[in-house]
Amino acid sequence: MKKVWITSLLFLFVAGCISRRGGSENNQLKIMSPLDKAISQAAKTDHTDDWDKAYSKCKNEEDLKRVSQKMKEVEQERLKRYISSHQEIDERTKKAISEGQYFIGMTKDSLRASWGPPESISKSGTRERWTYGFGISRMYLNFEDDKLVSVTGPGTNYLKK
Repeated sequence: MKKVWITSLLFLFVAGCISRRGGSENNQLKIMSPLDKAISQAAKTDHTDDWDKAYSKCKNEEDLKRVSQKMKEVEQERLKRYISSHQEIDERTKKAISEGQYFIGMTKDSLRASWGPPESISKSGTRERWTYGFGISRMYLNFEDDKLVSVTGPGTNYLKK
């Protein structure tokens, strides 16, 4: 009985440390590295803190490229899902979302789809201020009710028309 219990625990431990890698052409079992685990977690949550953890596990340029590529793939998939599930949005908004841009008058929901969740949100009555970025690249997006009314900071992703 003790042997069965120990074997079961060992199996659960090993199963937790192993994942299948590759497609049908490469079904080898491989122990996940800390970087692979961090990338997998970040891809599931698509949250800034998890992507930061994945980047912190990078040891070389190749690791940085892997994380950046996976982040882009996750973002593109999120944008496609949003656009396909919101048929009511107009073409200008679809273009802004698919290109990661914004425009004055854009709704909070559409902007969140375009840029992801903000770092912080401050509220005052019907106004909200969303903060994106860090340091000198920090941007503040100001909403009145549900519409974007102004942006302060280095706004390079503005959709003119």
